[in-house]
Amino acid sequence: MDIYWIKDDRRCGPATVPDVIALVQMGDLTPDTPGWHRGCQGWAPLRTLPALQDFLNTPEDNKEPEETQDGLGTAEDGLPPIPRAENAAEAPGQEGEPELPKDARRVYLPRPWRRLLARLVDMSLYAVVLLGVLRLFRVPYDAVLTPGHPFFWLPFVFIESYLISQGGSTPGKTLMGIRVLCLGNGACPNFRRAFLRSLLVFLFGMGLCMPPLSLIMPLVALFSVRARGITLWDARSNTLPVEEQKAPFDRCLLAVGLCFTSSFLIGLAVQPWIPAMMAQMQRENPAMADTLRKWIPQQQEGTETAPAEQPTPAPEEKPQEAPKAP
Repeated sequence: MDIYWIKDDRRCGPATVPDVIALVQMGDLTPDTPGWHRGCQGWAPLRTLPALQDFLNTPEDNKEPEETQDGLGTAEDGLPPIPRAENAAEAPGQEGEPELPKDARRVYLPRPWRRLLARLVDMSLYAVVLLGVLRLFRVPYDAVLTPGHPFFWLPFVFIESYLISQGGSTPGKTLMGIRVLCLGNGACPNFRRAFLRSLLVFLFGMGLCMPPLSLIMPLVALFSVRARGITLWDARSNTLPVEEQKAPFDRCLLAVGLCFTSSFLIGLAVQPWIPAMMAQMQRENPAMADTLRKWIPQQQEGTETAPAEQPTPAPEEKPQEAPKAP
C-alpha cells in the first residue's frame, strides 16, 4: 500500500508501510505527521491511518481519521490538496516541527529471512545447551524433554524475554545485527512487553513447535509481513525489530554453520534415547515406527537383536545293514 505524507509543506512519497515505520523509528517523521493512503478522506496524522493505527497510536487514538476541511481533493492523482496552515509556525516542517537529535542513527527493517535465521540460531543454541545438561545428569527419556514437545521450548520464551528486556537482542539477533526496540522512543522493551512478544511468537510464529503447525504458522507470519508490513506480535506489543547496520555475508554464513553444527550435536544428544523413543512410537503409531526403521536400519545400544537363524542339521543316515548270508 502506498502512503504519502507532508513534510516541509511539500507532499512526499509514496512509501510502503515498513518504510514509514522505519522513518518514524528514525525520527524523520512523527506519528502526528499528516499522511494519506487510498481509502482515506483527507490528510490525517499517520497514527490514525487505518494501515498504521495498529502500531503508531495509543489505545485512545484508535478511531477512524476525520474528514478534513479540504475534503477528498481534486488532484489528478486522487490525493487531497496539501493543507495550508494559517501561520508559518504551524506549517509542517517549519519551526513547529522538532529537529532530529544529533546522535540519531539511521536504521533499517530486517528482511524476514534474516529474522528467521536469527531465531533458528537462538533455538539451536538453546536446544544444544539444554540437551547437553540433560545428558550430563543422565536424565532418562521422557517425551516432554524432546524438541518435538511444546514444553521443551517454554523456558526459551522466558530466556528470550529476559535477554530482549536487558539489551533488546539475543545471540542470534546480535549475530545478524538486529535489535528489538519500542516503537516511538527507541528504548528496549521491559520484561512484561518482551514476554508478551515472545509468547505471541511462540504461539503464532513457531506454532508451538508442533508439526504441522510449526510449518504453517511461519508462512502465515510471512504473509502478514508482506501485507501489513509488521507481524502480529510486534503490532500487539508495540515493538519493532530494526537493523542498525546490515550483517555482512560472512555473518550469514556463520549463522548457517551454527545451525547445521547444532543439529548434529542435537542428534548426538538424543541418540541414547532412540531405543525408548522407538518403543514408545511402536506402541502409539506402529506405521510411523516401521517407516523410521527404514531410515534407521540398525538401532543403537539397548536394543535386542533377533538371534541369527541356526542352520538345521541334515538328518543322519542310518548305516545300511549287510545282507545276511544264506
